[in-house]
Amino acid sequence: MRTAGPMSTTSGPSQRALEIDHLCRNRLCVNPRHLEAVTRDENYRRSLGNHRKSQCPAGHPYSGANLYVAPSGKRFCRACQRQAGIKHRKARSRKAI
Repeated sequence: MRTAGPMSTTSGPSQRALEIDHLCRNRLCVNPRHLEAVTRDENYRRSLGNHRKSQCPAGHPYSGANLYVAPSGKRFCRACQRQAGIKHRKARSRKAI
């Protein structure tokens, strides 16, 4: 039987529902070597890879006063946000002239 959603296991000490984790991170992949049945908690934990990053792509630290966490949980670098705001305001002032 093939399933695209959660599947439940009938063996082992617990009967928890399992989800398919795409080890290659490509949700369209159907290669069995790239798929693993894991619990929802484990699948969620593995998806949090970006939360382990300690700095933004520009190299600023994701910590202290430089870190902003949006209500959605997404993290932003305040230094980069500030620079983007300055750039945006300059571009708008040029258009107004």
